[in-house]
Amino acid sequence: MPGYWKPFRVKVLECVIMTRDDAFAFSEALRAAFPRIRFLRHDYSDKFIDYPAWRQACREADAAGRMTPRRYAFARLPKDEGPDYFPSLAEVLEKNHYVCVEPPNWRPRWRLRHRAGLLENAHLPRLRFTFWRGGFSCPDPRRTDGLHGNPHLPTHNLDLQPDTIDSREPIALEGHRMLGGWTKGDDVAQAFVHKVWRILGKMSTNRLVCIDRRTLQPIPPDGSASTEAYVRAAYDALRWARGRRHNYLAWNNHWYKPERYFDWLRPEDNAEEPKLKTRAANRARTSKGR
Repeated sequence: MPGYWKPFRVKVLECVIMTRDDAFAFSEALRAAFPRIRFLRHDYSDKFIDYPAWRQACREADAAGRMTPRRYAFARLPKDEGPDYFPSLAEVLEKNHYVCVEPPNWRPRWRLRHRAGLLENAHLPRLRFTFWRGGFSCPDPRRTDGLHGNPHLPTHNLDLQPDTIDSREPIALEGHRMLGGWTKGDDVAQAFVHKVWRILGKMSTNRLVCIDRRTLQPIPPDGSASTEAYVRAAYDALRWARGRRHNYLAWNNHWYKPERYFDWLRPEDNAEEPKLKTRAANRARTSKGR
């Protein structure tokens, strides 16, 4: 809308495809660039909520036909206690991460938002972004061991590649989103977000080959890679996708293979062909000289 002042800016990458090794390497690169960087659960107030009591109250409310109680009613309000930190983004059972750079002598300020039913930190570090990791899934209609028989449900353990029914069953490594934001006019926070994106760009690529999910053939038929604007795959994820014919990188019902995976479909691009032509030309010149 013309003339509408937006006080907040965001930078979004819709899909980041990583294995656990990629997530660990990304974490190490971030720690090298920002020594005070911290990795924590996206819902960082979980540790202050009495979940057993809340679940018991939910069961009692459900049996009595009452409204389910909100979580904040079972939360304790910490003083200056900080959330739990993870050593990296490669935590096996964690999918949603919150990443921030803590200033020296930083302390959280907690508050309860009764209307929203949330326990939140009112003193967030300026330099921050959110990161969601994807997981493996087996999108095969023969599988009915997921939630409510849904074969597309990704595994919760992000380090556990599911066993296949046979050698032709596809396995998808699904990606997820990364989002960074800053207040308008905050050049330091904006520079931080852009630097995080540059770090990721050095250890990933958006040159991928699209795959037809029905025929499992490349699009276009010669297997040429295209630049995906909102998808980036890290290097170990590319290695995993190259390691098996039916390993695919996935996002939003689209499947991908790494660039150059289908080079055998394009003999005219063979790196040896220029050498062969050069040798043939040299032999022709030699024979004319004789």
